[in-house]
Amino acid sequence: MAGTELRRLEESIEALTQDRNYVAQLKPGFFSRLFNTRSYRDWRDRMTQVVQQVTNARDKLAKRQEEFNKLRSEQAIIDGELHSLRTDYEHVLRKLATMEKAISTQPCDPCGRLPDAAFWQQNEQDLQLTSPWMVPAFLEARDKLFVSSLELHRAFIDGSALYLRQNLGAAIALLGRRTLSQTQEPARRSIWASLFMVVPVMSTTFASTARLFGPRGREQLGWLLIDEAGQASPQAAVGALWRARRVIAIGDPMQIQPVVVMPPRLTNAIFGAFTISPDEWSAPSASVQRLADRASWFGTTIRHQGGDTWVGCPLRVHRRCEEPMFSISNNIAYNGLMVQSTPVANSPIGTVLGSSAWFDIKPGARVSGKWSGDEGQVATDLLLKLLAGGLADPDIFFITPFRIVAQNLRSLVTQDRALRNRLPGDPSTWAQNRIGTVHTFQGKEAEAVVLVLGAPLPQSTGARRWAGYPPNLLNVAVSRAKHRLYVIGSVDAWRNAGVFSELARDLPLGRLP
Repeated sequence: MAGTELRRLEESIEALTQDRNYVAQLKPGFFSRLFNTRSYRDWRDRMTQVVQQVTNARDKLAKRQEEFNKLRSEQAIIDGELHSLRTDYEHVLRKLATMEKAISTQPCDPCGRLPDAAFWQQNEQDLQLTSPWMVPAFLEARDKLFVSSLELHRAFIDGSALYLRQNLGAAIALLGRRTLSQTQEPARRSIWASLFMVVPVMSTTFASTARLFGPRGREQLGWLLIDEAGQASPQAAVGALWRARRVIAIGDPMQIQPVVVMPPRLTNAIFGAFTISPDEWSAPSASVQRLADRASWFGTTIRHQGGDTWVGCPLRVHRRCEEPMFSISNNIAYNGLMVQSTPVANSPIGTVLGSSAWFDIKPGARVSGKWSGDEGQVATDLLLKLLAGGLADPDIFFITPFRIVAQNLRSLVTQDRALRNRLPGDPSTWAQNRIGTVHTFQGKEAEAVVLVLGAPLPQSTGARRWAGYPPNLLNVAVSRAKHRLYVIGSVDAWRNAGVFSELARDLPLGRLP
């Protein structure tokens, strides 16, 4: 296209040059020029015009020629790049053909871990339980690489022992609240680097991050690993996030939500002043985990009655709970997406108390608010039966949705003479560690869980509804138990309290001890 325009310009210049030559031949004689006659003036104007036209055309041609040359240079560069890409493409094709030939000539993968067509045709259970590429040769090479990296790490420490010792002393002083002078401040980063060389992972809370790392600025920490991110409010994590280059948030949005002490009206007023939605950015509806999930490209959607929840990079294989705890949690919280991979093991508590069951306790005269003395008595009877059955320190939690129930149950256990004589160590300490609300046991696990429900009376309908929806509370309570789950409470009162209907359907009624 550019070449065609150049040819048109050259033809136009040739035509204009002919016009100029023709006009030049019509130049008047000497006397016309001498006396500046009209005919001479007309010829001069015409001649000036055609000369200017020729000049303009030649300027335009020169400009277009420069642009054309520039385009040809760019084309030459692109042609070179295209040739290089074609060469690379052909090299990749040859390499792919070689690899495909090698794969086709090798025997079938005995481990079933190469992601070929057969790998993806597995059923969902087997697919989730299989890690692609984790063949023995790869695992062996990875292990050797890890060992070599540790040896290199140790060699560096040995070679820099004197300097590291001095820096570690300074780091310990900083941890002891010592401050650095203005001239020493530039060394802070090296001091922390030395400490992380020897202690690669340090644990702290969000509230202590500022005190621990002090004036360390933006992206001064390599990695930030946030555990139980589903319980962390977004605003609490800002300081730690700002100090880190990379962040991994690990949590479950279907377990305990962040605990908020600020009144909702105040939260809504603050967010409203900045025209920001509190439901999207503030606890309890928002957590660090939910915000991390929202930013994740990879994930899945969990569908439940309260709406869909997007979960980033879900770990779908469950390895803690046996049945029926697994199915209860899977159905009430994860829409059946979890895959069971927990081996059935012997349960000493189950040997004494039997299979998982619901002990139905009708509301009686010993009910005060959410506390039921009859339910507390059954709980202590179960514990006493375990202690009398030869379990000196049973691995068991007594969990309840309500704080008053936990408090009364602790008092009942510590005041019972038969229990005090059999419990290991200090009874108060045992009760404090083993009895509490659902929030107390987030992130913990035990061989068995006794869920003491309480709130059996009609006037506690609102409390039961709070505990049963959303499913987070029951999901945490049930999934603390690895082998056995025992529920104590009124079936009639709780069977219609949200997700507790699933619990009532899946747990058989048990005989009272």
